[in-house]
Amino acid sequence: MLIMKDGMNFVLTNMLLTTTLLAILLSLFNRHKSPSWAYWLLKFTFLFPIGVQCLWAFTFHVFFSGLTADAIIWEYSPFEYEVGLANLGLGLMGFYAYFYPSKGSWITTTLMSVCLIGGSGLGYIYQSFVGNILEYHHLIPIILIPIIMIESLRRSYSTLK
Repeated sequence: MLIMKDGMNFVLTNMLLTTTLLAILLSLFNRHKSPSWAYWLLKFTFLFPIGVQCLWAFTFHVFFSGLTADAIIWEYSPFEYEVGLANLGLGLMGFYAYFYPSKGSWITTTLMSVCLIGGSGLGYIYQSFVGNILEYHHLIPIILIPIIMIESLRRSYSTLK
């Protein structure tokens, strides 16, 4: 029972890492389907790390802002609400790109994701050096997601309408 509780705690407190791994795993299962593995990787990235995780982040930044600030080692700020709304918008874009794949939806969702998540990653790296706080389970997906998205979009662009 303790292992299950610890596992569930890990999944729920590391949602970005969990959803990123889920997207990679599901894309590996679909790698033999057409059009390409990069297509499926980006599609599942839109659904899980962008769609599901961003709605998760919205919920916690807006409705549980004190808990969220403590969990990610931030000072509480009234900007938690704005961060939550940015996550809501990106999460909805992720679902739209997953369910309605097109060049336009994939490019705009990738650009917004790279700006928000990549920018957060750069800020997190800076804060890690200044505040001497470095948690790899947050840093790895923040760096991986923009790379995955840009490269997958580049490789699957010709298959989109």
